[in-house]
Amino acid sequence: MLKNQVLALTQQKLSYEKEQTQMRRKQLTATNSKAAVEGTKTEIRNMINAMPTLNPYLLTGVGSVENCFTSSGINPVCKLKVSQY
Repeated sequence: MLKNQVLALTQQKLSYEKEQTQMRRKQLTATNSKAAVEGTKTEIRNMINAMPTLNPYLLTGVGSVENCFTSSGINPVCKLKVSQY
């Protein structure tokens, strides 16, 4: 009877360890994805920052490069101006 209990507990422990490993992998994937998005956002910001030196009128109506970024993405006016450039 004790052997069966030990076996059951061992299986339960292995199950918990497997679940913990899977959760950690998901967390790392989310962290890596967030870092990749932040890196891309920085690259886009740097490119938009450089554009007004080539065309000072590029952001007319937008204000500044920082106004190009909103909580939901890129300001549509800024996107249009950059795509026309």
